[in-house]
Amino acid sequence: MKTILLTAVLVALSSAMTCIPAIAAPPTTAQTPQDKAHIAAAIAMLDDMDAGHFDAVYARFSPKMAAAAIDAAKLKVAWTSLPQQFGAFQHRGSPHVETVPGMTVVTIPLNYAHGVLLAQIATDPDGKIAGFFIKPAPPPPPQARADLPAREVHFAPAGRSELPGTVLLPAIGKAGKGPFPAVVFVHGSGPNDRDESVGGTRVFADLAQGLADRGIASLRYDKRTRVHPDEFTGAYTVDDEVTDDALAAVAFLRKQPGIDPQRIYVVGHSLGAMMAPRIAQKAGAEIRGIVLLAAPARHLEDILVDQNAYMAKLAGKHDTETEKQLAELKVAVAAVKKIDAHTPPTQKFLLDQPASYWRSLDDYDDVAVARTLKQPLLILQGQRDFQVTAPDWQRWHAALAHDPHATFKDYPALNHLFVAGKGPSSLAEYATPAHVDPQAAADIAAWIGAH
Repeated sequence: MKTILLTAVLVALSSAMTCIPAIAAPPTTAQTPQDKAHIAAAIAMLDDMDAGHFDAVYARFSPKMAAAAIDAAKLKVAWTSLPQQFGAFQHRGSPHVETVPGMTVVTIPLNYAHGVLLAQIATDPDGKIAGFFIKPAPPPPPQARADLPAREVHFAPAGRSELPGTVLLPAIGKAGKGPFPAVVFVHGSGPNDRDESVGGTRVFADLAQGLADRGIASLRYDKRTRVHPDEFTGAYTVDDEVTDDALAAVAFLRKQPGIDPQRIYVVGHSLGAMMAPRIAQKAGAEIRGIVLLAAPARHLEDILVDQNAYMAKLAGKHDTETEKQLAELKVAVAAVKKIDAHTPPTQKFLLDQPASYWRSLDDYDDVAVARTLKQPLLILQGQRDFQVTAPDWQRWHAALAHDPHATFKDYPALNHLFVAGKGPSSLAEYATPAHVDPQAAADIAAWIGAH
């Protein structure tokens, strides 16, 4: 889940970055004098951190950044944790500059032994650091296949901005003439693109092609928090982030040529899997069934604590600062649990989300809703998943193991992204270019064929 990818390092460095739109930066070097000046400032910041001058970096923060949850001490912990998770630092790549409303963003690839990260440094018109974000570098764009008809589409719920997406159809002839059953993909948390690119993996792009090869069409779309981040100010809910757009996608896909409107399924991953029962509940007969990939069954704030504790243990970090960070996280989680009807809906809490958002999650129990559904469910889980783990899988089993509508499949070698590997899963594994295990698409397709 960010997809929440909620780990100590990335949460610490991204806590003040919600105002920066997602940027996919090509490895090019800007030419203008202004761009070169921004690049020099970004490089100077990275040089200072490499030299351990974290107070100097913090002194250049904008007022908003300085008031955020990250200070010089946390910046140090996060920065020095990177080699522990991604191996020895090797070199920086070519910088790229992009101007977005109110700031300039410089993206610099950071090459580590076990993966490539992107450092994004944003400066405001006053030259202050307005944001600092580190994320795994995206994988190469998927190669378009001439045998799979794809078309660019746009859709939106009533009264909201449009979202761009891709409808992918099976190969005509090989899979018949249609109309075809189809799925709508629903992302995990964070500003995901339509492929659900996480580190070196494009989860939805891989699944879409695997399903198309087995006669199943799909719609995948860029998430609203990615293409319209300006819409997430003030008070908003998880339905504003996920549910409403998924329902609009279902309604849109049912009307598309070549699609069987009676055989529309929702495939949700992580937070998308958590919201899939709610989507099915609201859509009713418009949805034939739902597929849950790595579905949380507990409160997200509790999962966040487990994720951070796991990453600290995996990195072998037992120092005072790490313990302090985990303690602060638990305090922030406790504050979330105290939110009630008297809490101002726009007041910010954990992950810089407003009280309205956390209340909307607290009021929803995906397992309880799933038990009321008439549609069938397929629940898939990787046993190497460190983000959605055994307690979640066990709760799903306890609730639905004897329900004839529910089918369970688990995969000993797969992680949260349904990528195969060995040993404990980690952020470094996410950063490595990889593909979703083909068996996941095969199992989804077989289940759809039977339902």
